[in-house]
Amino acid sequence: FSITYAIMPPTVLDAILKNKTVEEERRLLSEEFSSLTDIVSATEELTADTFRKWLYLGECKSTQRRICNGFGATEECIGSLYATDPIMDGHITIGHIEKDVFPDLRLFVMNEGLLTKHGEGELVSSGPSTLLGYWRHGNIDR
Repeated sequence: FSITYAIMPPTVLDAILKNKTVEEERRLLSEEFSSLTDIVSATEELTADTFRKWLYLGECKSTQRRICNGFGATEECIGSLYATDPIMDGHITIGHIEKDVFPDLRLFVMNEGLLTKHGEGELVSSGPSTLLGYWRHGNIDR
């Protein structure tokens, strides 16, 4: 048997390659993990460095691994945001909403209580599915 698909946090991806030279990393990724063509990285931040290292399948391979960044800042974001091509301008993105799965979900970025179109801030979700999960559940609905 060989593993072709895996869901692993970046900590595990990094640990596999820890203390390896570039040559050792490339040998390991192209030989020991040659059948692993799809990786979903989730539960914590995926760095651009980890992403780039795990793309490598070998010198003779015409394709790269497919790596999806499944990390989000809240439990709802982890399930609703998905990035199949997470590098943009050298940075890892958290992806976009899969509209066929979450047709009613809207996400907003708030910075110091104000809505913003760009930059960092708190990710806020809105929509009927969010409401049903939090409505009248004490402090979590605030």
